[in-house]
Amino acid sequence: MLRDRNVGVFFTDRGPVLAAHSRRRGIALQTEFVGGRAVEPAAGGRSQTVVNYYVGDSLHWSSGAPSYGELTYSGVWPGVDVSYQPRPRGFEYTVIVHPGGKPDSVRLACRGAQGVEISSSGSLRIHTDLGTIEEHMSDEDEED
Repeated sequence: MLRDRNVGVFFTDRGPVLAAHSRRRGIALQTEFVGGRAVEPAAGGRSQTVVNYYVGDSLHWSSGAPSYGELTYSGVWPGVDVSYQPRPRGFEYTVIVHPGGKPDSVRLACRGAQGVEISSSGSLRIHTDLGTIEEHMSDEDEED
């Protein structure tokens, strides 16, 4: 789980769910791996940072929870993995197509959005009750 003041991201076996709220309403957006198989994400790149949660009843407190540099869904589609990495303002994901994998098998759906569009700059815009989320294209080149 990634958590910020008004936003949390939960990683399920079908893809991540972003939950956000304002004072009056909340949203839940699920990125679904269309046609992919359910896969438990595996944490990798353990960092030296530990996290403490002291919210609510002390029976539910947690201290010293490890943190990681990425979560990977291996084999969502044959020969294709999806990896998520934390960034200063959220997270980004990378679709990894291994030799023999088929890039055209990769399909993502955003459940819970009011609408989705591609901007003139190539960014993905996801419209919600709380505003628009914009996913920018990576500056990285494709690997051969």
